[in-house]
Amino acid sequence: MDAEDFLEPDELEPRPASGIDPDSLQYKEACDGCATHLSWVDVCFVCSHECTWCPDCAEGYGMVCPNCSGELVRRPRRTQPVRRV
Repeated sequence: MDAEDFLEPDELEPRPASGIDPDSLQYKEACDGCATHLSWVDVCFVCSHECTWCPDCAEGYGMVCPNCSGELVRRPRRTQPVRRV
């Protein structure tokens, strides 16, 4: 990457007033494989397209998303639920 690949501060879009980026990671509430309920504090796994898998399904797929072949990594946990505007 070159310096030209980065945006200047005045080119960045402002954050919403809520402080929550609407494009940030979406926390799905169910496993894409078995539909097990997943709360925002549960351990689960996501790919770069945010396909969401419970630990059992993720391990069953060898930690590779069956939808996009992306690596499944542990979804970061939040310390509290976030309300989107």
